[in-house]
Amino acid sequence: MLKRIVILLVVIGLPVAFYFAGQYGEKESVTFDEALTIAAGQAEQEQSAKVLISTTITRIEGQELFGEDRKGQRFRIEYTGTEHTEPFATGRTYRFVGHVHGGGADAYFHATQVYNE
Repeated sequence: MLKRIVILLVVIGLPVAFYFAGQYGEKESVTFDEALTIAAGQAEQEQSAKVLISTTITRIEGQELFGEDRKGQRFRIEYTGTEHTEPFATGRTYRFVGHVHGGGADAYFHATQVYNE
C-alpha cells in the first residue's frame, strides 16, 4: 500500500515540479530587440511574456531609467516594483524582469523586479 502511494506521488509530483520550475525558475537573459520580437508574437490583448534583460544604466532622469543591453541597444525602463535595496546608479549593471510595451521608437521595458548583477 505504501509503495503505491509513493509511486502515485512521484507520478503526479514530478510533472508538477517541472511545471513550476519552468514557470518560475530563473529566465535566460535576452536583449531588448529579442524582447520586442517575443512581444510582437503574442496577441494584442495578452500581456507580453516576462523576460529578463541584463542592463547597464546609462542615465537617470527623475523616475525614468535609461539602459543599454549587452548588444548596445539603448531603451527606456519603467520600474514599478518594490523599492530597490540601494539607489540605482549610472554605469551599474542590473537584471530587470518585466515585459515590453509599445513598438518602434516609443517602445519601453516595464520592469517589475530587479536584481543586482
